[in-house]
Order: sequence, then structure tokens, then C-alpha cells
Amino acid sequence: MGNQSSVLAKRTERAEKTGVLALRDCGLQALPERVLTIRSLRVLDLTNNKLVSLPSTMGRLVELKDLSLDSNKLLSLPAQLCMLPKLETLSAGNNALKALPGALGSLTRLKRLVVSGNSLTELPDSLCHCTALQVLDASHNRLAKLPESLGMLEELVDLRLLSNDLTSLPGSLGAGILNSTYGSRLLFLVCIAGELSRHPTIDPSLLMHPLLLLRRAESTQGPRSAAQPSAC
Repeated sequence: MGNQSSVLAKRTERAEKTGVLALRDCGLQALPERVLTIRSLRVLDLTNNKLVSLPSTMGRLVELKDLSLDSNKLLSLPAQLCMLPKLETLSAGNNALKALPGALGSLTRLKRLVVSGNSLTELPDSLCHCTALQVLDASHNRLAKLPESLGMLEELVDLRLLSNDLTSLPGSLGAGILNSTYGSRLLFLVCIAGELSRHPTIDPSLLMHPLLLLRRAESTQGPRSAAQPSAC
């Protein structure tokens, strides 16, 4: 325990100078209070810990650009995360999330959102206001529908929806892809082609679109993460 405390102290001290803090694989059950005092923090990696919740004071980290929360035990995300004006990457895959903050759309600089491997039944309607969003991975959840305005995300290039309860796509998404009205940059779509193709509201042309890759339900392997620093 003492050795872990020493490691945490050294890393947080270094982070005050570099703006980067890696605390993955540290067995954390709560976020150390000292982390929240590093106002210059740009990158925070809390992957593979035992966090059940995050403090509302996360909103203090106003310089934060990259937040990794994958493989914890999070039941929810604090609404204050939506007050981080510079956040570009939010990765919270493999947790126990049942919903995302309603104000998620306030993250207008967000480019990458990963919430795969949770228990989400819907995505917030405000997501359409994340106008810089390029990658959205909501695979392996319980989504039965998507926000109708999803197709308005003009910068979206990678949309992953594998292993959900979807039987249709928003009309705005399909229309945007086929007519290049919205979502004209979308190049990679992963969902369950078999289920969608049986639904009468899906335009067959969408399923055959040359810029889209639709994987069958058998393709369940998610994206691999890059090599990371050693554990605490």
C-alpha cells in the first residue's frame, strides 16, 4: 500500500509539470483528491481500476483534452464532465453505464466518444450538438434506437454499433449518406447488417453503399487499444 502511495505521489508530481497523468492498473477505488488540484492536466488515464463513481469536482479540470475511463465499474458519469470545454476524447468502455449525461452536447470539441461494453439503452438527443465528433463507438450495449438527429454530425467518419438491439437507423443518417446532405464524411459503419436488412424502413441502397462496411453479428471483436504505460 505504501509503495502504491509513493508511485501515485511521484506520478501526480510529474503530472503537474507535464500535464499528463497515467494511473491505469492502480487498483483505485476513488480518484485521489490531489488529481483534481492539477488544473493544467491535459491527459488523464484511469483505465482498468475499480472506480464506481467520479466526483462532481471533475469539472475543475478545465484544460483536460483526453479522459480514459475504460474497464472500471462506473455506474454513471457526473454531469460536470460536460463542463470541460477542451475535452476531445472521452473513452468509458467496459463499465456499467446505463445512461450518459443529458448535457453531453455541451462538449462541442469532442472528437472521439467510446462507450462500448456498457448497458446503455439510448444516447442523449444532445449528442447532435457535438459537432466535432469523428468517432462514436457504442457497440455492445442495449440500444434499441438512436437519436434521429445523429445524421447531422457532419464530421462523423466512424460509427460502431455492433451488438445492440437496433432494428433501424435514423432517417437522417440514411438520407445523409445517400444524398450527402448530412454525414457526408461517414466512411465506416459497423452494425448488424442482418438485422437491419430485415427491417422495412431501411433503404436497401444504404446496405450496399460502397463507402460503408457493415459487419455481421459474428464479428464481435472490438478495437484494440494501443500499448500503455506499466501498472502502479
